[in-house]
Amino acid sequence: MTVGPSEALLVGHPNVDKSVLFSRLTDATAVESKCPGTTVSYADALVVGVVDATRFERGLNVVLELVEREFEHVVAVNM
Repeated sequence: MTVGPSEALLVGHPNVDKSVLFSRLTDATAVESKCPGTTVSYADALVVGVVDATRFERGLNVVLELVEREFEHVVAVNM
């Protein structure tokens, strides 16, 4: 079985280690770009809400927004 490339968008507050998760998911073979304020289209991508476990309540607004917009999503809790 051949599996094509997957598309995922990592969202979350600054300093929740989205870059670390990205590197682990891609085995550091993909290129990442950090562009604050950049808007991207993610209608067809799986959305991963990255939440810092030490500030969980702060990250809940990100999760709530994903739920309200009815995106296909998962939540990654990072420490």
